[in-house]
Amino acid sequence: MSKKTKRPHHHHERTEARRLALQMLYQSEMLEKSPSAILDEANYVAEEGVPSAYAQRLLRGVEEHREEIDDELRVSSENWTLSRMSAVDRSLLRVAVYEMLYVDEVPLSVSINEAVELAKSFGGGDDSHRFVNGILGRIARSIEAEGKKAAEAQEPEPSAIDLVAAAFAREQQERGDAEAQAESAAPAEESTAESVLSDDAVCAVEGTVRSVQNA
Repeated sequence: MSKKTKRPHHHHERTEARRLALQMLYQSEMLEKSPSAILDEANYVAEEGVPSAYAQRLLRGVEEHREEIDDELRVSSENWTLSRMSAVDRSLLRVAVYEMLYVDEVPLSVSINEAVELAKSFGGGDDSHRFVNGILGRIARSIEAEGKKAAEAQEPEPSAIDLVAAAFAREQQERGDAEAQAESAAPAEESTAESVLSDDAVCAVEGTVRSVQNA
């Protein structure tokens, strides 16, 4: 009986999908064919087999959003035009940026780490992983800033009823504080009165004692 083979871990599957997407994007540049054409023609490396659903999602996504992805890269790649980048680095960055912009279930940090690891293995130069990390880091900060700004813009402004209710609550709080202060001052006055009465009583006793002595 043959042993059952374990299915690759989900993380490993996506790592392989990114690697294959990188290779096929590079292939599309070399052949001057679109990624979708390569997929539709089944014109991919035979030993790799049919690209997984996630690899196809990355490839078709990069093709569909190529303009937006390249705009992000132009803004974030300081002093580097897309044409100056190696074909491998350019393809790798496009895959990563697509994932960062359009695949919500993958954290930005995961996309960056995966891209950096691919750059170490397939990058167009010894410093490719640093180059990739720098560009993607700037894009990640931009995405996070935009997300924060959008969240703040969606916070509803208080209605007139909310403002009136808040003012009423403040007034009640201030009134309660004033009453509490008045109540705390009352025992002090009673204590003073008791002290005065006590002194009068002492004087009366002393007077009685003197009268008895004189008699």
